[in-house]
Amino acid sequence: MKVLFINVVYVINFNKDLQVYFEDASSKVVVTLEVFGEKVCEAAKKAGVKNVISFSLGEGMPALTRLGLNLKMRNMNKSFKDEQFVTEWKDFIKSGENQNISQREKDAKELCVLGHTGGTT
Repeated sequence: MKVLFINVVYVINFNKDLQVYFEDASSKVVVTLEVFGEKVCEAAKKAGVKNVISFSLGEGMPALTRLGLNLKMRNMNKSFKDEQFVTEWKDFIKSGENQNISQREKDAKELCVLGHTGGTT
C-alpha cells in the first residue's frame, strides 16, 4: 500500500524548526508559497528534501489583482528559484500533462492520504 503523508507546518517558525520538521517527517517534497521560498528552501536543503514546489499568490487571481500583487512583490528576492531542486507550480502541472494514469480498483479500506498539522493550523 502506498501512503502519502501531508504535513502542514507553520512557516513563520525559525529556519531550524522548519528543518527539524522536514527531517522528522522524512520529507521528500515541500510545497510553499514563493513569499516563503527563500526561508523554506534553506531549511529544505539542509534537511535533504528532494524537491520544493513554489507557487505564487497571484496564480488564479484576476488579472488586475495579480498585476497589483506583482507590483507589490517586484523587489522580493526570488533567487531561491535558481536552485536545482525548485520547481514552479505551473511547471509542475505541465509535467503531468499527457501522462497515462492507469485506473485502479478502489478499496475503501486502503489508506492513500494522511493529513497532519503541527496543531497551529
